[in-house]
Amino acid sequence: MVATACSGGGSDDNGGAGSRSGGSGSARSSAASDTSASVLDKALGRFSGEAVGDSLQAEFGDASRLAELTAKQSATWSGLQSTGSSAILEGYDYASQLAIKLSAADYAVSVGQAPGVVTLVAGGQDASAVTSAAKSLGYSGGDVLSQDMNVSKLITVGINQVEATGQDVVLAGSGADLGLVDAKGTTLADDDDIAALSDCLGDPAAAYLSDVDDHRVGLGVADDDGAAVSTICVKADDGSAAKTLAADVKQELASGTVAGGTAYTEMFTDSKVSVVAGDVVKATLTNADGTEANTVFTMLAQGDLPGV
Repeated sequence: MVATACSGGGSDDNGGAGSRSGGSGSARSSAASDTSASVLDKALGRFSGEAVGDSLQAEFGDASRLAELTAKQSATWSGLQSTGSSAILEGYDYASQLAIKLSAADYAVSVGQAPGVVTLVAGGQDASAVTSAAKSLGYSGGDVLSQDMNVSKLITVGINQVEATGQDVVLAGSGADLGLVDAKGTTLADDDDIAALSDCLGDPAAAYLSDVDDHRVGLGVADDDGAAVSTICVKADDGSAAKTLAADVKQELASGTVAGGTAYTEMFTDSKVSVVAGDVVKATLTNADGTEANTVFTMLAQGDLPGV
């Protein structure tokens, strides 16, 4: 997976993170409170536009929806249960140690690269329980609880800062700024390229946004009447470049293979490629029986995206 996090060494005394300031940007950032916006749009609307840094890395999961899908089809969906927070929670049961209930959250989203990853678990959380659990694990401070990294205490390798407010929890590594969440000004949802990818993805249960070589890419997976449907969206330079890329993607899906030798046609039973919004290539793929829902994200991590 992309956006996995392992914080660097050194001490952390809240280095400028401070408490989150609240408030929201204008224009498209109103998606954070817009009831008609997709959950992905709302999540992007919670992060400052400055969160991207040198390279876009964002991971999103509609937590309660993923929990429901996993309960119905565990073999297909279980690999995505922690998507949105897996950057710093996956693998060691850190969520339960911090009294975080992912299945109760509205969504989880992680933005940035280690050690600057910031994770927001939005909704459904008990701030007092999380704060108490964090303090019992050695975190201390005011609104933002912190703890220096200690390799003998694994939770501190990825999580050096914890802030629980209302029903939300924000977690971060040593090099991260918690103030990127709910900051005033423009948000990730205001960025034209990111907005185009979000529109292309629609309403996914899980999504990744990433810079891949010269392209900005969005990947999503959703449920369609029991089947996992994967979507690949690529922002091209212009309409002409998008048409050329769409032809390449279509050809590769029809006759190409991933690095391990498996044909795309074995992994996906149906594929549709088009150009949307003038310069965004969109490929919609129906996962074959036995193809796990997280397959398209694995393709990204392994450099197996068609045409990119």
